[in-house]
Amino acid sequence: MAGVGVKVYLDENVDIRVTDALLRRGYDAAHALHEGNRRIADEQHLYYATLHGRAVVTHNFADYARLHADFVQRGELHEGIILIPVRPLSELLVRLSKHLDTYTPAEQHNNLLWA
Repeated sequence: MAGVGVKVYLDENVDIRVTDALLRRGYDAAHALHEGNRRIADEQHLYYATLHGRAVVTHNFADYARLHADFVQRGELHEGIILIPVRPLSELLVRLSKHLDTYTPAEQHNNLLWA
């Protein structure tokens, strides 16, 4: 298995091909559309990912930064949020791979980090 243990859940605004490429490289990755989570609220994506032990990967900076702050304020935990800018597929894979090869689940847990 690639990486140091962070399992990821890519929300529906991230190209589904990123998930497929991560899986081929040995990372533990799931995509909202593969999981049947189409057109659900960002908060539901975060709850779903947390329930399944996964950090959310998203391009949606503003909404997930707010959600993270809301979770912290309410004392709720999540498995992490990985913010990644919109880039070509090859660059997304490099950035996510580097992130997943660097951060452990404990470091990602309940944190909002940039890839």
